[in-house]
Amino acid sequence: MKRLFEIDLKDYKETDSVFRRPSARAVIIRDDKIALVYSKREKYYKFPGGGIHDDEDKKEALAREVREEVGMVVIPESIREFGSVLRRQKSDKAEDTIFEQENYYYFCDVQNELVNQELDAYESEAEFVLKIVDIDTAIRANDIYKSDVLFNEVMIKRELRVLRLLKMSKGMGLVLIRPSKDIEDDAVKYKEEHFDYGEEQVHGSSGLAFYDDYDKWLDRVTLIGERNPQNGVQTSTFFSKRLSDGKLIGCIKIHHSLTDDLKNGGHIAYGIRPSERGKGYGKEQLQLCLEYARKQHMSQVIVACDSSNVASAKTAMSCGGILTKEFEDDGIMKQHYTIDFADATNTTRIIFVRHAKSQYGEDDRIRPLTDDGLKSREIVVETLKEFKIDCFMSSPYKRSVDTIQPAADYFGMQIVTDERFRERKIGKWDDGWLEKRWADFSCAEEGGESLASVQKRNIEALKEVIAGHVGETVVIGTHGTALATVLNYYDSSFGLADFMRIVARMPYIVELVFEGDELIEKKELAHVDTTID
Repeated sequence: MKRLFEIDLKDYKETDSVFRRPSARAVIIRDDKIALVYSKREKYYKFPGGGIHDDEDKKEALAREVREEVGMVVIPESIREFGSVLRRQKSDKAEDTIFEQENYYYFCDVQNELVNQELDAYESEAEFVLKIVDIDTAIRANDIYKSDVLFNEVMIKRELRVLRLLKMSKGMGLVLIRPSKDIEDDAVKYKEEHFDYGEEQVHGSSGLAFYDDYDKWLDRVTLIGERNPQNGVQTSTFFSKRLSDGKLIGCIKIHHSLTDDLKNGGHIAYGIRPSERGKGYGKEQLQLCLEYARKQHMSQVIVACDSSNVASAKTAMSCGGILTKEFEDDGIMKQHYTIDFADATNTTRIIFVRHAKSQYGEDDRIRPLTDDGLKSREIVVETLKEFKIDCFMSSPYKRSVDTIQPAADYFGMQIVTDERFRERKIGKWDDGWLEKRWADFSCAEEGGESLASVQKRNIEALKEVIAGHVGETVVIGTHGTALATVLNYYDSSFGLADFMRIVARMPYIVELVFEGDELIEKKELAHVDTTID
């Protein structure tokens, strides 16, 4: 699940123990309103949801909490990811303890009939009730909320930020998805809506309007997604899907290069379904496609539109497009808007993949992945397939190589190993050494390796990769401690508490973008939460 943002008060000591209480929270959209918990006593709004019990998964917890707090019954198959928010602060319940909560937000639909609430003592005291309100009402209430209890105030400020994110995306949010057999019914309805509005084309769809057989169109889109045999150009086609209800909102295609025959049409063509136009979706869809283009190392894209299409022109300009050409094509005046990615050829993108869960054994170099670890590699492939990968590298340890091997196979590439990316050598274990090592990078237990040593060799290897792959994207299979020392090198505030936050994430995928030796962007892409045996 993508990370929306983090709230870290840093009001604790890094040596404090960590209490983790993950939660699941529901985003329930009803027409143009949102279903929320309202505290009649405290006068704030919160998303229905709460802590995940040890014997349930996130979606089970979501359904239980929604039923208990607001009496709504979640339709399980409607649950869709929105994003997560990490909250970290000093615990208000125990001394020398960090409260850490990963809040998982899901869009979901509910049945029409309500059931009785089942509030606990805290919820009853707060006088929780269900309210279905417009999002601005909730934002205004939470914006002025004050409390003498810091813990509660942080919670409501978290909900306020999520509400604002929802409003920015019209409470809906789009994501690009590739055409598949699974969405055939929705795709056909998308096409037919254009015909119902008297339109003959489905812009940005790579010809969907001209195919009566969906499977044949899907075969065509899949073929040109690799390479069009007629002109040698790779063309990626996407639908944009609204997260709140799964509805297909638009279609967009991008040519990865242009031949003389394609130049007038530009790199990108797109359209929005007739019933959803005029709502700002064109810009959001184009922005998502431009981000995809960046990942493909495209230095420039041209968006073409008819001169009479003012809305499309405004969309292109709002995304940085500059009018560079006006011309006549088959009697129709057209315009080219050019969008340059100034940093596309000067930056290096490093994607670190911390290995999946592995079995423990005496020889650290040959530890295999567990059955769950093998299964979790799917998230690595799914995350990386949207990038243009130029090289795969790894620690030589088996668990690191095996974690990225399916992704390397997907791209048809070999994995180059570098001994310097290996994990820290562990010596004689004694309680307290973890804190000691993070307090002083130069110290190590008997027979073990210091964090300074781990950092030195990893950074040395990384800088060589950056210098040798300017303008490229490189995947590096790594380890928890090794990666933590790299993150600490570029952000000295990254300490023991941050390390403990990611220690049970296997795999854990993070993207670092460099301009020269300077880190200019860091983004967590994906992870799988596991348990430490």
